[in-house]
Amino acid sequence: MSNFHWENVIIDVPSSPTTNQQRIILPRYAFDKCCIIFYQTVLVLLVLVYYGFAGKALINVSIANIHNLCIESLLWFYLLFVVLIGVVVTFYNLYINMKRDQLCTKLMIGLVIQLGFISWGIYELSGVSCVHKLRSSEIYYLSLIYILASTIVFCMISVRLLLRALFNVANIR
Repeated sequence: MSNFHWENVIIDVPSSPTTNQQRIILPRYAFDKCCIIFYQTVLVLLVLVYYGFAGKALINVSIANIHNLCIESLLWFYLLFVVLIGVVVTFYNLYINMKRDQLCTKLMIGLVIQLGFISWGIYELSGVSCVHKLRSSEIYYLSLIYILASTIVFCMISVRLLLRALFNVANIR
């Protein structure tokens, strides 16, 4: 059992000419739950905006335009697969209920898929010799944004899983 103590969150509301200063005390778990809901909402909105811009870029920039500039690049297909797989995984996560023991498996599969997309994207942006011709394209910048955001999320989830595994091992001994 952990000796960690959750402290309450105290919010001081400044006084106005008509009211005295008030102090609101929230249980820590309620404050954390509100923050989590807020961050999840912001994240979902950002992902939807990204998918909107990516869909617009895929419609506006044709495969022929990309191949005229750089015949070796598969950046258009990369962005298409990122959007399609992202939408499928999002709906899968929303509508499929998993048991708690299956959550780790789901996270590990998601990390492997994300690592595959990160690797493919890095290759497309740095391994293809003529990709510098595509730098003025929306597809290039949206791919770069996806790679950076996915790398940050990948690192955050990996560190969280690693710390959880280390603490579980420490608690077993």
